[in-house]
Amino acid sequence: VYSILQGNILPSVNAQGDIGAFFPWPDNWSQDDSVQLSIYQQLHNWILRTSDCTSTYISFKNMALYSPVCYLPEIAGMVVGSLISKQLLVIIFMARIMNFVCTGIVMYLAVRLTPFGKKYLLWMSLLPMVMELSVGIAPDSMVMALISLLTAMVMRLRYTQVNADKRYISGLALISFLLSQYKIVYIVFGILLFLIPKEKFESRKKYWIAVAGIGSITVIPGLIWLYISTHILQSGYANAASNAEILKHPIKFITILCRTIIEKGGDYIQQALGSN
Repeated sequence: VYSILQGNILPSVNAQGDIGAFFPWPDNWSQDDSVQLSIYQQLHNWILRTSDCTSTYISFKNMALYSPVCYLPEIAGMVVGSLISKQLLVIIFMARIMNFVCTGIVMYLAVRLTPFGKKYLLWMSLLPMVMELSVGIAPDSMVMALISLLTAMVMRLRYTQVNADKRYISGLALISFLLSQYKIVYIVFGILLFLIPKEKFESRKKYWIAVAGIGSITVIPGLIWLYISTHILQSGYANAASNAEILKHPIKFITILCRTIIEKGGDYIQQALGSN
């Protein structure tokens, strides 16, 4: 996120084949994944100003295929933080706060719009794991919030007297676009849109125009970012074909997904409830 804030929309690949970018980095910090810092060291180093650090190339060893669009709330928070202070601690915490606020707004809209099940949606948004993600910089909590809002809007159009006017169509298109930018596999949630009755549209023609429009704004940008991000990963890693394999074998991917849930579902539920 900090790299995007500096204008580096895409990460670079250095001569050693590492994916990453230059960051202000305290000289006495290690750069490997296993570095452990005491509370004293953290407080002492993170109050440093960005100008007090050396520009160091740091690799993104765990880079995911997230588009820069996914980090807009965090980037906005860092912009505000940079205006307030040059201290890394302030900049990072403003990004966390902005992610928490934006996730909360989207979940509030989902709870408000859903015609039933409000308390269950609210309960799900307050799970310990979800709350922890919401105050971080990772975009995972926003994914859950967007899917909740998409589901709420679909249920409202299906089970109430509300019609699919321009506001709803624009909202559904925006959510679908954002989900495809977070990760292209989230396009599968677009199937929910077909639960909206055709009668909710003024005519069959407008229904199919809406389907084509939402489908285009979802799939095309998603495929473009998939191509860009896969090209970046292939530059830095030898094996980056997983997303291409998913697109070639969707049924096989669903089978693997189901087996994963059967095998690890209990662990995931325990983690969501905060047992770990």
